Amino acid sequence: MRLDISQKLTHFTSGESHEAAFENLCNIIAQREIRGTSTRIRGDYPCVCFTEAPLASLPGGFVNSTAYSQYFPFGIVLDKRYLFDIGARPVIYGPPEEFQILPESMRWRHVKYAPTSSPAVDFTWEREWRLLTNTLRIGPEKTGIVVPNQRWGERIIAAHGRQQNWLIQEYSLILGSCISEQYKEDFPWKIYVMAHAAH
Repeated sequence: MRLDISQKLTHFTSGESHEAAFENLCNIIAQREIRGTSTRIRGDYPCVCFTEAPLASLPGGFVNSTAYSQYFPFGIVLDKRYLFDIGARPVIYGPPEEFQILPESMRWRHVKYAPTSSPAVDFTWEREWRLLTNTLRIGPEKTGIVVPNQRWGERIIAAHGRQQNWLIQEYSLILGSCISEQYKEDFPWKIYVMAHAAH
C-alpha cells in the first residue's frame, strides 16, 4: 500500500454549484450510467474521464475550490483494474504537435502539455485516465460513491429511501401493501466520505 498511488479511479460530476453537482451524481446513480463527453478532448472523442489521485489527497488539491480546482467533491469510484480491462488508459501528456504523430486509435488519450509556454499549460496534476465510450454502465457491485462529508452521504441515502417509498406506493396499487413492501431495497452503494478517505 502506498499513499501516493490508488487502486481506484474517480469520476467527478460536473455542475455550476455543489447542489448541481450533487444532483448530477444522483442522476448517474438512478440511471446507472456515466455518459461520455467530448468537451475539452481534442478530436471530439467521447470519453468518460477519471483521476487516479488517491481519495485521501483530493480535499487538499483536486477538489480544493479555494485553490486552482474547478471540480466539486462528488463522484463515482471504480476499481482501476476493472476499468483497465474494459479499455480505460492513462492519458498521454505532450505538446500539441504530438497529437498528429500518435496513431489515430490513440489520439483520444492526448492532453496538451506545454510547461514552458506563456502561459504554461500543465494539467498533469489531474492524473487523468480516460475510457473511450459514449456510455459506461455502472452498478453497486463494482461502484462506490464519493461525497465530501457525512451530511451529503446521509442526503443521498435519504433520497434513495424516498424513491423506494414512491415505488412501493406504485406497486401497492397492483400487488397490495404487504407484497409490495417485499420489493423495498436497501441502499446498495458503498459511500466514500472524503474526510475519512484515508481510512
